[in-house]
Amino acid sequence: MGDNDFYYYFGTGESKDDPDYIEEERESTAPSSSASSSASSSTSSSKRRQPPATPESQLKQLQKEVKSRKEATINPFDHTAFLASDEAKNPANESKLAEAKRLAQFGPGRMASQLSADEATAEKQKADLQDWPVDGSITPTNPPAFTAASGPLPRANRFLNKDRFKTPLPYFNLFFDDDVIGMLVEHTNIVGRSKYDDWKDCDARTIRALIGTMIRFGKFPATALPTYWHPERGWDPVRRVWSQRRFERIWWSLHMDTSDRPSAAAKHRLWNIEPLLNLLNRNFAATLQPPRNLIMDETMIAYRGKHESFVTIPDKPIKRGFELRTLADSDGYIYRLKLCVGKDAERRGGVPILQQTVLDMVRDYGGEWRIITMDAGFTTQALVEELLKIQTLAVGKVNPRWTFPFHVRNALLLPNQWAYAQHKAHHEMSATAFTDHKRRSEYLSTATPLPMTAVQLQPVHSERSFPAPSVAEEYNKTCGGVDKANNLAAQHTTHRKHMRPWMTFLEYFVNCAMANAWVLYDQFGRQRTRGLPIRTLDEFGWILSDELIGTFKARDRQGRKSIPLSVKHEHFCPPRVKGVRNPKEHCIICRSRSKNQEHDCKTIWRCTCGVAVCNTNPNCWTAHLKAARIFDQNDDEFDENDADDD
Repeated sequence: MGDNDFYYYFGTGESKDDPDYIEEERESTAPSSSASSSASSSTSSSKRRQPPATPESQLKQLQKEVKSRKEATINPFDHTAFLASDEAKNPANESKLAEAKRLAQFGPGRMASQLSADEATAEKQKADLQDWPVDGSITPTNPPAFTAASGPLPRANRFLNKDRFKTPLPYFNLFFDDDVIGMLVEHTNIVGRSKYDDWKDCDARTIRALIGTMIRFGKFPATALPTYWHPERGWDPVRRVWSQRRFERIWWSLHMDTSDRPSAAAKHRLWNIEPLLNLLNRNFAATLQPPRNLIMDETMIAYRGKHESFVTIPDKPIKRGFELRTLADSDGYIYRLKLCVGKDAERRGGVPILQQTVLDMVRDYGGEWRIITMDAGFTTQALVEELLKIQTLAVGKVNPRWTFPFHVRNALLLPNQWAYAQHKAHHEMSATAFTDHKRRSEYLSTATPLPMTAVQLQPVHSERSFPAPSVAEEYNKTCGGVDKANNLAAQHTTHRKHMRPWMTFLEYFVNCAMANAWVLYDQFGRQRTRGLPIRTLDEFGWILSDELIGTFKARDRQGRKSIPLSVKHEHFCPPRVKGVRNPKEHCIICRSRSKNQEHDCKTIWRCTCGVAVCNTNPNCWTAHLKAARIFDQNDDEFDENDADDD
């Protein structure tokens, strides 16, 4: 056995290399034949060599040493316990009581006060104590008031036109306007002419119909495009609008930028995505003035191909794909997206890329004392200080690997205790360490009033509450804005598996525009126009696809005559035939609702229109009929128009 191998007692599961392990005497099951044999066995056991130290045992010893060093640095005076005891009422302990009250303003936790024995580490700790002093008292501060206006900008003031903004299309056109559609038309025709000799140029109406069809794909996803035109398994809402030949030609020619890559630099890895993204960012920002609280976070877009900008983040729900930086509000409205080109060591004037990215995205909203909420991937002391220079506040968690005041980070905290310190130069800034009933968190904030007060936090799925610092409440109040935006964009997703990265981005941009349009419709349109009928994003997407397609048709021949609804949609189970196994397929409704395909319901039940609809959940059949009825009514109108033309 090697040096890194373990020695085990069979049945105990304990290692001899464990410092806490104590070897027990083995009892022989067979009786000893003589005293000499027992003596020899005891002698051999006493001379048994101990196994060599392994890296695992050395690590445990090191962890114990680190723990003991931290405990040695803790302030021995437990002011929280003293204030709760009877000694605080004794007049003889007046000076001790004053010291306990002074320490209590920094939180119930006990801060680290002793310096390290290492000179280099001790110098850093002295600098922390100078910048974040705890030998005095907290200077009372309150964040500046927010006086800027929020809501629809002049570009979107057309919400006042109640007759126009009653349906989803006007809201969607605020983002996918004529400039965006014109860019897609131009570059799609360029690619189409280079691929096909008999290419027929497409126009804005064709591209809008294509986007509407992409939205329909989100409701009934298929493994391959030809499935929608299958004689038996095909789907009328697609094949009655497009011929397979015309649709596939435009689909494989769709592009947003056909220019050559400017250079081999890392910043030009996604050069063909930036023009469209710049137009969308302009439209996002020009439509709505943000409220005070904004959220900065990462967004992952699933991608299965190979690319220089490919990113892997194991902690995200989407672990592999492209990464975007997203700026959104608590309602899920996206104001700006920024591409992440992948791992790169470039710096702009010595400034880290993450810090520069945040400053670039929020600079347009500076000077109005907005609050930017960030997670541990962005929050640093240098960034918070730079945001203060542009009159912007911040609150966020800090990565344990990044710089943080040592006496706050190493504070002794029991469950539901915290400790914080105030910056000497920037009185608005506070550094807080908080331990709840599960984990320990560290916060940097310039948006929290000081001295910090205690609040009661109640988890979403719990009836109990626990004490916490006010900075934790400030962070939890808005930290999920980007997650809500991602959920809205994924609820009616148009995403399909591609080896073309620009198609992956285009589908995601359509999802974002549709989600933003829904937020405007639900938050502002419903307030100005009472009685708007659409209640869900799913219904909003279906009606939007109908409006985008309109009366467009790209078929070489007339469509089939419509079949009565009662005949076209009947729920049935295929008859059992001996020796023949009925194949199971994913329920089309369960699959559209489930984020994880492992939990999809497979069934042999079918609808006469050709799709699989399970019988385990009665809501699936109702939802299928509701969605199919919308398209059947439109198909009947198309058939009547065809008959009139004949």
